[in-house]
Amino acid sequence: MKPPNETDPEPSTDGAVKAKSDTYSLGSQFDSKQGEKEAWEDCMDLYDQTIHRLNQSVLQSITMKKYN
Repeated sequence: MKPPNETDPEPSTDGAVKAKSDTYSLGSQFDSKQGEKEAWEDCMDLYDQTIHRLNQSVLQSITMKKYN
């Protein structure tokens, strides 16, 4: 992996994917009776949305570099 810089969103994407993986592994520890499981599921959805948006940013960055 290349060193992070302000114009390169890829390290952020990598970090979000790792955070999602770490959070996913905690899922079995939550109790659905107290709403913990639902909160965990919301977090997983937010990670999916974040990763999707970061991927869009990476693609846009690649496209912009290609035409500059």
